[in-house]
Amino acid sequence: MSAASLTAFERPKGGASNTVFKSGPLFISSKGMSWKSWKKRWFILTRTSLVFFKNDPVRIHHLYSLFYY
Repeated sequence: MSAASLTAFERPKGGASNTVFKSGPLFISSKGMSWKSWKKRWFILTRTSLVFFKNDPVRIHHLYSLFYY
């Protein structure tokens, strides 16, 4: 994930469509799988979308900044 895609969530432009209403870890499971198949994912809910990542994208960006800048 690039830094450019993260800034859309951190600094909304113009309207409130990119405003983050809720974000945090949730658990999802594939259909038809056992209880052991639940995976932790990071969700971000905005007015227009619900997206999820394997890890917290903002935290990864900050860790990258600490090591490479």
